[in-house]
Amino acid sequence: MMELVFVVTDKDDLCGVDLDHCRNPLTGEINQPKLDIINLLDSYTEITPSLEGIRVWLRGKKPSGGNRKGTY
Repeated sequence: MMELVFVVTDKDDLCGVDLDHCRNPLTGEINQPKLDIINLLDSYTEITPSLEGIRVWLRGKKPSGGNRKGTY
């Protein structure tokens, strides 16, 4: 199986949102609060290698002063 590797740099306009431990790897079910975030972002979404998380890719710029906010 071939795995796609993509490296995001400061020159890219791509940002990834990682939603950890939100997916049941056996059933594929995603918990509702994280599913709401995925639907709100409405962008390319993929399952993480752990099979327990989701990554959403968006076009945008990382805000200055950090990249985490809130308690998700």
